[in-house]
Amino acid sequence: MLVSIILYIILLVIIFEIIMSIIRQYNRYTIYNKAYNLSRKLNKPLLVIGDPNNGFMGKYLKLSYPCGDLCLDIVGCKKCDNSIKGDALIELKKMPSNSYIIFESCVLESIEDNKSVIDEINRVSGNKYFQVRIGLSIIHFGYLGGYFTGESTKIYSVPNIKI
Repeated sequence: MLVSIILYIILLVIIFEIIMSIIRQYNRYTIYNKAYNLSRKLNKPLLVIGDPNNGFMGKYLKLSYPCGDLCLDIVGCKKCDNSIKGDALIELKKMPSNSYIIFESCVLESIEDNKSVIDEINRVSGNKYFQVRIGLSIIHFGYLGGYFTGESTKIYSVPNIKI
């Protein structure tokens, strides 16, 4: 009896994680497209923070968003033509203000000092910053950044611009 209850709970957790992963992939796809469209509308390059080919979904199932004009990741963006391998905070500090539209996907949750990174993202993007968070997840609950809120997407201030 106890074994069947434990198996039932494990099955429910697996189903929950699959559903949340599908939602996260959908959010990545739609929010990336909003960032891409704005970058083209404003004629600014799109900086993607977080290798789209990392993680289980990106590696094994389906790429949910492309590399953008430039991809930045701590381990590099191996399949992207134009990429920077490095720490987000250090690399963003080297970039001029208001020079990119930025799309970030599930990276800040793993950065301990994410407040400083967000400040740099806002500076470099001129507050035209699109983000996808991990959202509700049992598996991802322990990320360093303490950024677990259950909120899955955010579009930062993009005032008076129809995307």
